[in-house]
Amino acid sequence: TVRTAKAPTPPAMAVRLRNLEGSNRQQEKLASLGRMSAGLAHELNNPAAAAQRIAVYLGEVIQTIQGVAHELHQTLEGDQWERLIGLADGALKNLATDGSNHSIEQSDSEDVLGVWLKENDVPNAWKIAPILVGAGLETNALTSLRQDLPPASFANAIRWMALRLTIRSLLDDAEQCTERIASLVDA
Repeated sequence: TVRTAKAPTPPAMAVRLRNLEGSNRQQEKLASLGRMSAGLAHELNNPAAAAQRIAVYLGEVIQTIQGVAHELHQTLEGDQWERLIGLADGALKNLATDGSNHSIEQSDSEDVLGVWLKENDVPNAWKIAPILVGAGLETNALTSLRQDLPPASFANAIRWMALRLTIRSLLDDAEQCTERIASLVDA
């Protein structure tokens, strides 16, 4: 005897159809969640990678500034340190209020200061000039500082100030990266 399969009854067919539709909806939701997760991971990766690079560079800058500060400590007297710290503190305040307007005028100022720094035997003048100009420091203030310091310590004083400004900028950048990550997570 040959048995033939019975055709499912209409109510059983409806249940199967509903189960199939539910399964399809669930798969679509999971696929959508997967796309959203991949997009979020991609968006989080950029500020996270930037924060990681900042942390590495910040460590290098801190190592360098410690060495420069040690050298300056051996050559500067108390009032000279106070003068240098006062100028650096004012530059830090200018850096905090700077609108980061990189205009042609600012670029020209960087060139002028770079030449002046090079003429005054400051190593890496081309790297240091934009940092100092960005903090509102110009040749007048630096000429006055140069007159107050022993000639052998002037280049290190400029390096120390530029490193201090760099640390502040890096910390600001790291804060922006972490704020971006937090806003992405909130969203």
